[in-house]
Amino acid sequence: MLVADIGLSGSATLTPFASYTHASLANGQIHRLGAGISLGVALSGKAGFFAQYFGITESDGQGKDTGWLVSGLTLLVRDNLQLDWHAGVALDNPAPTYFTGAGISTRFSLR
Repeated sequence: MLVADIGLSGSATLTPFASYTHASLANGQIHRLGAGISLGVALSGKAGFFAQYFGITESDGQGKDTGWLVSGLTLLVRDNLQLDWHAGVALDNPAPTYFTGAGISTRFSLR
């Protein structure tokens, strides 16, 4: 996954991202492309809120593309280490598909 972080005015950031996954399955291989954008706002020095949209397309032979709307909360544990809780919904399914999850992320700086 490639991620960029663009500072906006105040305590907001805009974060575009893109990903690629290749996996071997029992009945063949799959290629999955994803991309999206996230808007984040700092709530305090360590806590934040984000809302994002992302889409996924797969080469699994079913031709099913899915868009997701997600929001969540983040907590900066220490420099370059963050926890998050998020929840979302799939936008392209006839019946709503909801999910929730937790994550951990680290930042690598290129200088």
